[in-house]
Amino acid sequence: MEWLRWFHGCVTDPKFSLIARRSGQTLPSTLAVWAALLERASQAQDRGCVEGFDCDSFDALFGLEDGACQKIMSAIEAKGLIVDGRIAKWDERQNKDESAAERKRLQREREKLSQEKAELEALRAECHAMSQDVTAGHAMSPRLDKIREEKKEEKYNPPVSNTGKEGTCAPAPSDSGVCDLEFSNSCSQAENAQDEPPSPESVDLAGDMPGIEFVELREYYSREAKPEAELAGFIEYKQLRASRLWPGLSVVFEGIDRLKAKDSEWQRGFAPGLARFLRERQWTMQPRAAPEGRALPGQSQSWIDRANSETTAAIEEMERQRQAKKRNTA
Repeated sequence: MEWLRWFHGCVTDPKFSLIARRSGQTLPSTLAVWAALLERASQAQDRGCVEGFDCDSFDALFGLEDGACQKIMSAIEAKGLIVDGRIAKWDERQNKDESAAERKRLQREREKLSQEKAELEALRAECHAMSQDVTAGHAMSPRLDKIREEKKEEKYNPPVSNTGKEGTCAPAPSDSGVCDLEFSNSCSQAENAQDEPPSPESVDLAGDMPGIEFVELREYYSREAKPEAELAGFIEYKQLRASRLWPGLSVVFEGIDRLKAKDSEWQRGFAPGLARFLRERQWTMQPRAAPEGRALPGQSQSWIDRANSETTAAIEEMERQRQAKKRNTA
């Protein structure tokens, strides 16, 4: 241990004035010898022991006459401040302060949490900047308006139901000619929401940490479909909530179970990432059954889809690296 306690009032303690008078030395010399004895006791292997204290060396160090330190030390022993070669009440007055250690531990934990929070905020800012870069790249293309219209017609225009009213989901017929009630029910719970998904700029990407609902969603998807990182799909989830397109966990869980049981790509282990699953609202999609030698509808991606997929993959890789770095430093 590289420190010891020095209590207030030692310099003005009458005991040291009495020791100085009995030893025939000055009060400053007496206090200097007492401080040297305390340091000797603190540095000893058996803390509190002052055996082997070299009085002659300290006479030379303090500029005192020969034998002065020995006289002071003898007077200190006579006063009862040294007993059996040890500083009296050393263990009582120099014990380790457990409350101070606990305060230091809590301070280290607070600093660690602050550092992790700063790293998370930096990651969110970087993800936001990447999404803006992709949007800016799209704006530079002269074909952007045409491609957007094509994608909007392809993905977001709902089919016309038997009643002729647009904007409602028509039940998909099964092989036997009977409507798939599970697919129809999941569509009907989301038919009153707006079909146009919000842009990334319309959602606060630096908002609160994921809540219980998103954590349950990610854990369920990781268990049933594909393992995902801690924040994978969080931005898309917030966009759905902000645009009122989020149907609730029960509907999404039913969609996951339906795709896992009936979709050929999911059964082959090619389930999409959670971000893409939420962005494309795949819980409303009908399971695909691809004939041999024939590509599935929608498998060919436009350059916008590829750019979004690459951006999502880069964000997920950055999150995995951050998690691995945190585990290595823990």
